[in-house]
Parts: sequence; C-alpha cells; structure tokens
Amino acid sequence: MSRRYSLPPFALPYRWLLLLTILLALVAVLPNGQKAQGPQGKPKKQYLNAKPGEILVRFRPQSKARQLGRQVVTAKTGRQIPLVVEAVSPAGEIVEGLRVVKVNPADTSNALEALRARADVIYAEPNFIRRAFVTPNDPRYPEMWGLNNTGQQVSFGGHSGFPSNDIRAEQAWSITTGSRSVVVGVIDTGIDIDHQDLHDNIWTNTAETPGNNVDDDGNGFLDDMHGWDFAHNDASVFDYTEPSFPPPDNYAGDWDDHGTHVAGTIGATGNN
Repeated sequence: MSRRYSLPPFALPYRWLLLLTILLALVAVLPNGQKAQGPQGKPKKQYLNAKPGEILVRFRPQSKARQLGRQVVTAKTGRQIPLVVEAVSPAGEIVEGLRVVKVNPADTSNALEALRARADVIYAEPNFIRRAFVTPNDPRYPEMWGLNNTGQQVSFGGHSGFPSNDIRAEQAWSITTGSRSVVVGVIDTGIDIDHQDLHDNIWTNTAETPGNNVDDDGNGFLDDMHGWDFAHNDASVFDYTEPSFPPPDNYAGDWDDHGTHVAGTIGATGNN
C-alpha cells in the first residue's frame, strides 16, 4: 500500500527552493564530471587567434631539447606531456634555437607553462595567427561604398544606400587579392591605362610590336597592345575629352571615365 504526501499550499515556495538547490548543485559540476574550480583555482588561459597544439619555443644554445623529434615536458603536477619538436622552416633555421613544439591541443596551456619554466628556454609563445590587413589606406577608399558600404555619405557618384549593400570586396580580399596570371576583359567605355592606380596592372599583348602598324599576332587588329577600341576601330583604348557635368543632351564626345572606374574595381593598385 503506497502513501502519498502533499504539502500545504503555503509550502509551495519550499518546492521552488528545493528545485533551485538542485539546479545550483548541477551547475557546480562540469559536463565532464569534474568539479568546478573553487576560489583558489584559476582556469587555464585560453589564447585566442592562436593555433591550438603549437608553441613557438626558442631554446638556449646548449639545450639538448633543440634536437628534433619526440620528447616530453613535465608539468607542475608532475604529469609528463608528450611533445614533438620540429623546425620552423624547411629552408633552415630562421632564428637560432627557434623551434615549433607540437602537443595535444588540450595540453597547450600546460605545456606552454612548463616550457616557460625551463632554464634552457629563452621564451615560449603561442603560435599566434596573423592575417594580412587587406583594407587599403588610400585616402578616398572610405568613399567607395560599392566595395564596402557602411552607409557613408559620398560627395560624388551616387548614393551609398544601405550598409552592407556592396560587393563584399573586403571579405574577398581576405581570401585572395588576385593573380597576375588572370586577365579580365572589360567591355565598357575606354580605360585610362596610364592612371596611377592602373598602369602597373594593365594587360599588355606581348605578341604585338607597338607602333609598327603590323598585325604581328594575326588576330585581325593592328598594334592592339592593350585591347581594342571598337567604337573608333583603332588600338586607342582611351579617348577622354572632359565635358561639363552633367553633359548636355547633344553631347557626342568620348567620356571614358566609367570604363576606368570599372577597371579600378577589378584591378586597381591599393595603398598608394
């Protein structure tokens, strides 16, 4: 025969107190079953933007630990941490005594502490990850809302619109900033090939001899060193004549700045 016990209504807060006590007991235990560290214990330092399991160590000249291969280091607890000592570069020793020490990623902090405590170690540091700063420092780059739109105000050339309404240029540059083996053809108005941001990156037809009025490469175009002007049917790819702005309705000149702008988005030289 089973019995049921019920608490009076005024005892309801005690139920919550019991539940709260259970929850506090649960959060005092780590997921792996180990007890949480008390006030005296300090969690091991986590190094952000560093490669787990790798430590850069510079050993003193007399240290036998400079030798490449499997070794161990002793932590404060007396536990031996296996490690592998490798060269920093296959090309040779960049800095005398500098090595890459590889350990189990979970042992990185303990191994780093143990290595720093050794008398034969000059210094030991995490193998921090450094990324190239891809945002150019050109004075007017902040105006280029098409590349990186922050909702900025622009003095000329349209409206910036909404933040992030752009071509994600900086995200792309963090992956690659291009290759000289890639050639991009621009079908637009002319391109100022002598522009200071473009002249170093303009494609040159090495199969053509400039100025000899001969179709050296046999492609049907004479002296096409940097492309072809199909509007005027000649090798000049830039015929800029500056009109008033905005141009009159009957303007029939060659306004080649848009092609230059497009070419700049593709291949302008930054940081100049």
